[in-house]
Amino acid sequence: MFMKQDKKHTDYLSYSEFKESFKTLTYYDLSENDIKMMIATADEREEDAKINWKNFIPIALDLI
Repeated sequence: MFMKQDKKHTDYLSYSEFKESFKTLTYYDLSENDIKMMIATADEREEDAKINWKNFIPIALDLI
């Protein structure tokens, strides 16, 4: 899921890539607020809204 959305091969997901990755999980109806909270939780630096692989995994596992 992460690598599929990391189309630019930057080793992180932008806000829009992150949002799109969770839209593919059709059994979750995540709101904008849900996604923003997930990004804030996973974002190491909290100012760039970028999620790397290491921070993506715990969020994805929690949802699955």
